[in-house]
Amino acid sequence: MKAMSRFDSATARPPERLSFDPRADLKIVTFDSGAGGCLITAALHEIACKSAKKSGYLIEIQHIGDTRNLPYGNRTGAEVAAFTLKAVNRAFTDGADKFFIACNTASTEAERIRSDTEKLFPGKAKDVISVTELSRFRLFRLCDKFLREGKNSVNLLILATERTIKSRLYPSFLASYYGVLPEMIAEKEFQCGFAERIRAPLPGGGGAINITQVALFEWVNHIENGSSAQEIQSQIRQDFKILSEIAPPGESYDIICYFCTHYPYVHQEVSSELTRLHRTLDESVFVMQALEAADFLIDKLYECSATPPNRELSPQPHPFGSPKIFLTGQNTQGTKNLFRRLIPDLSASEIIGGFVLD
Repeated sequence: MKAMSRFDSATARPPERLSFDPRADLKIVTFDSGAGGCLITAALHEIACKSAKKSGYLIEIQHIGDTRNLPYGNRTGAEVAAFTLKAVNRAFTDGADKFFIACNTASTEAERIRSDTEKLFPGKAKDVISVTELSRFRLFRLCDKFLREGKNSVNLLILATERTIKSRLYPSFLASYYGVLPEMIAEKEFQCGFAERIRAPLPGGGGAINITQVALFEWVNHIENGSSAQEIQSQIRQDFKILSEIAPPGESYDIICYFCTHYPYVHQEVSSELTRLHRTLDESVFVMQALEAADFLIDKLYECSATPPNRELSPQPHPFGSPKIFLTGQNTQGTKNLFRRLIPDLSASEIIGGFVLD
C-alpha cells in the first residue's frame, strides 16, 4: 500500500501562511514554477549561513514553487503574471522583505508584476527582484570581456523556455546595451520546441554578437517528474538536432546560458551532447543564475553592514535551519528525491505540498 503523504488525507490542511522567525533581519521569498529556482534558494541560503556566522546578521529564506501550474513556458503572459502576483501578495502579506522571481519565464512579466504589486500595496515599498535583471549584467560583462581580449565576434547559445525565447528578452538587452538593431538570420520549429538565430552587428562594422536561442518544451517536465538520466539524455539528443540545422557545423560557443533555472540540473547531459556534436567547450563560459543571485545578496549585505545587529555570534549552523519549501502542488516526494540527487544542501528542507496562494 502506498504510504500517505502529509497532505493526502482529505482532512489534512496545509498551512495558509508563510511563517518567518521573528529574529530574522531580512526575510526573502524565492519563487519559481517548480524546483528549478531552488538552486537559487540554495545559493542564497549558503550566503545567509556565512552571514549568520560572521556578522550575526540573520537572513531567512523560503521558497514558493507553483508546481500546480507548471510549466510556465507555454503559458500566456497574462497567466504567468497572475500566478506570480498571487505569490507576491502571499509573500508580502506574510511579512517578506524581498521577493525574488527565480524564474526566467515569470521575469518576462516583471514590469507588469511590479506595477500590480504597487496597486496591491499602495504607498509601501515592496522590493520585487527579477533573475533576468541580474543575468543581463552578467551577459554584458562577459561579452565585453571577450571583445576586450580581441575576439571580433561573440557566439552565444541561450537555452530557455518558449515564453522566454519568444519574448526575445536577452537579444533585446544586448542590442540596447550595444546600441544596435538585431537581425533575424533564421528560425526553425521542431517537434518539442523551436530555435532562432539572431545577429547583433557591433558598431564600427565587422564584428557581431551571434545569438542562437533554443526553446525547449519538455525539459522542465522531465526534471520535475524525476525522469531517468537516460530519458533526459535522449530528449536532449533529439532536441539538439536543431543546432545542426540552424547553426554552422561545429560552431563553438563562447557563452552558454541556462536561462531557465531548471536547466543546470541537466548540465552534465547538455555538456555531453554538445561535445558529441563537436561543439568545442574548452573555453566556453556557462551562465548559471544561482551565482548571480548569490552575488546580489552579498551586495545587499554590504548595504546592511553599516548597522550590524547587536547580538552574539555563534559557530552553530544557521539558527533557522534549511529553507522551507512551499509547493502549490502535491509533488513533495518527487521534490525531495530531486534535492537528494542534485541539491543536497536542501535535503533537510521541510517541503510542504498543497500550499494555497489565493
